[in-house]
Amino acid sequence: MRADAALGWLSRQHSDELVVLGLGTSTQEWHRIWGPADDQSFHMHTMGLAASFGLGLAVACPQHTVWVIDGDGSLTLSFGSILTMAELSRPNLKYFLTSNRVYGTIDGPNLPNAAATDYAAVAKAAGVERAVNVSSLDELEAAKELIATPGFAFTVMEVERKGPGGPKPLARYEGPEIKYRFARYLQNEHGIRVLGPLGY
Repeated sequence: MRADAALGWLSRQHSDELVVLGLGTSTQEWHRIWGPADDQSFHMHTMGLAASFGLGLAVACPQHTVWVIDGDGSLTLSFGSILTMAELSRPNLKYFLTSNRVYGTIDGPNLPNAAATDYAAVAKAAGVERAVNVSSLDELEAAKELIATPGFAFTVMEVERKGPGGPKPLARYEGPEIKYRFARYLQNEHGIRVLGPLGY
C-alpha cells in the first residue's frame, strides 16, 4: 500500500494520543496531513531514537496513550529498542512501523537484509504478543482493535517505496521550536510539567 494511504488511515483514527515521529517517510507524510497546527506530535530529528523517546514518554505519562510512528530505516539504527519495548510492554504504547525496506529520506539505498527481515516476527520472538504485519488498508482496518484497546501493540505497515526525487513534505518548524511547541502542549492541555521556571 502507499505510505500516504497508510498514514492517512492512521490519522483518521487519531484523537488525543501523543505522537512521536521518527525521521523518514512516516514523518513526511504525517506533516503533510496535519500541517502546522499539529502540536500533539514530536518530530525526532535524529534517526533511531523515536522508539526510545516514545517509550520514555509512555512510562512518564501512563494516563495518556502514546503513538510512535517510525520508519524501518530509523529502527534499523536502534534495533535493540524492540527488546526494551517488549520488556516494559507499556499498555499505553502503540508502535507503528512504516516499512519500505530502504532509507527513503535519502532516496535509497536498501536496508541491510531488506528482502528477508520480518519485523513483526522479531517483535514476537522478543515477547510482544500483539505484533502484526499489514500490507493493505483492509488489513489495517482488520487490525483496528490493536489501536482501540489497551495493551502494547507493534504494527508493521508494509508500504511502497517512493521513487527517487519524490516530494518530501517536512515539518514547518526547526527542531527547537518543535520541542517547545510540544512541551507547551503537554503543559497547557494535559498539565504535565515539562519546562522549568525559566521556560526551558
